[in-house]
Amino acid sequence: MMHHLDSKATEVPVASLMGKTIGLYFSAEWCLPGRKFTPKLISIYQKIKQMLVEKVDDEDFEMVLVSSDRDQMAFDSYFSTMPWLALPFADPISKDLTKHFDIQEFQV
Repeated sequence: MMHHLDSKATEVPVASLMGKTIGLYFSAEWCLPGRKFTPKLISIYQKIKQMLVEKVDDEDFEMVLVSSDRDQMAFDSYFSTMPWLALPFADPISKDLTKHFDIQEFQV
C-alpha cells in the first residue's frame, strides 16, 4: 500500500487522495529556484484551500512534494516548511515520476 507523509511525518494512505485534484511539486532543498518558489506556492496553495472551504461542492485539492533531496536530513528540513503532503524520502516512486514527467535537475 502506498503512503504519503503529512508535515508531521505521519503516513497518509493514497486512498485519502481519491477524488481530489492533485498537484505534484518536484523540488529539492538544494534547488535554489525551488526554494525561492516554495513560499509563493505555499501562498497559492493556502488561497486555493480557503476557496474550496468556502464552496459548497465536494471539490478538493492536494499538493504532493516529489523530492530530489540527497539525504533524509535535507528532505526533513525542506519538507517541514510545507503545508502539504510528500512522498517519503527515497520512495522509488519519486524517481519513476521524475522520469515520467522528464524533470531536469539543475543547480544555480
